[in-house]
Amino acid sequence: MVTSNINLKNARLASSRSYTLFPGNLSQGEPRKFKPTFINGSMRQLTSKKYQLKASSFFWIKFVSWLIASVGLFWQISSVSMIYFRFPTRTDIEIDSPRNVNMPGLTICLKLITPSTQIVPTSSAISLYNQTVGPLSNNLRYVPINILSKLPHEPVEITCKTPWPELVPINSSAGDDCENFVTPIETIQYDYEEDQLYRCTTYFHQRPNKSEINVITKNSEHFYRVNFQTSQNYWIAVYVHNPVEVLHLNEADTFRFSTKETEQITLMTTKMTTYLSRYPYQTDCIDYEEQVYGRMSCVYNCRCAMVRKVCPIWPYDVPADPKKSLPFFVSSKSCQTPGRYLCSIKSTCKNACLNKWYSTSLINRKEKSNSSNLTKFYVRRPFGAEVNYYYTARMERIEFFCYIASCFGTWLGISFADLIKFSGNWFEKQSIEKSRVNIIKVAAVKLPSKSFKIKSK
Repeated sequence: MVTSNINLKNARLASSRSYTLFPGNLSQGEPRKFKPTFINGSMRQLTSKKYQLKASSFFWIKFVSWLIASVGLFWQISSVSMIYFRFPTRTDIEIDSPRNVNMPGLTICLKLITPSTQIVPTSSAISLYNQTVGPLSNNLRYVPINILSKLPHEPVEITCKTPWPELVPINSSAGDDCENFVTPIETIQYDYEEDQLYRCTTYFHQRPNKSEINVITKNSEHFYRVNFQTSQNYWIAVYVHNPVEVLHLNEADTFRFSTKETEQITLMTTKMTTYLSRYPYQTDCIDYEEQVYGRMSCVYNCRCAMVRKVCPIWPYDVPADPKKSLPFFVSSKSCQTPGRYLCSIKSTCKNACLNKWYSTSLINRKEKSNSSNLTKFYVRRPFGAEVNYYYTARMERIEFFCYIASCFGTWLGISFADLIKFSGNWFEKQSIEKSRVNIIKVAAVKLPSKSFKIKSK
């Protein structure tokens, strides 16, 4: 019994040891020896420290990787968002050769002349008296516009013809005169570069809310054929422009010529159309369908409002309605309003969503070689293509969302399928948790107690 207890004790001790084999001296007949080593002590602690070091290294590698991925994701998304939320635009250029072209507007300006009885201002009112004092502008620019409209212009006989029967005339028996298709608009304008007053007539003006007047390109060579018949030399100002607008002659692409020296002038027109995007994009355009002159109505109204704060006059850089009773200048006060130039900037009058720009180039000018009183003026239709500029979003909404999704996939490896899987697992866990809570609530309800009697035999 003692022997068994000793053997049991040795067995327990041996179970906590490991043995290492050391070879004995085989030449002397010594047997191999086994040396016990303990693993519950310092060796086990050393193994645990190595595992903790590896776990700590893996944690920091994983943490740094996630940190780099998060910073890269934030940087890329913020860069894309800065581009998208600035709402920039890109320009798409389309070159087209249309079959139908829009009739441009044509404005012809003739100088007002001084009658034998000159009009000059006085301190109390405007009077008439027989006296010639200084140049024309020194007298007439102080006269109200409605009186200026009654003055004669230079004796120039104008005959303006347009393609027919392409267009529908107002009076079929009146022929192809320009005024027979659209009622002309007359304005009184002050030329501040030459200090002269003009009566200007605009042909083929079109309201923004009306349909365009189109003609077929190949049906005729010209838009307009104008003849100027004069008895002596006069200077005439002519310019082609957007038919929606009525421009001031100093702000338009104006051609001036002398009837005594010029026999024929031929202009070529080129149209450029821009299509802008509305707010919140940077072009920020609006429609001016209710304005008579389109966007220029906003500019002119702004100039008038600024000038009237200083003086009761009509701005000299705005075409005047002949019925206005204001003068261009007053002699008793200086009416400088530098701020009116701010009316043309986008913050004051936004750009129109649809803009048509007409540029003209001189392709032929023939000098007179005889004493003819006739000067011919032609405006040709464009031979080449028209250029259209479309200002669209640089990054569409769908492009922005696709870019954001690709950023998550690139940096974090998250795809749409992962989101669906995560959502499904989350809803499943929520459903299981809700069911478990309901079971606990049902189990917590106290059932009615029943007493049982045990019959003893």
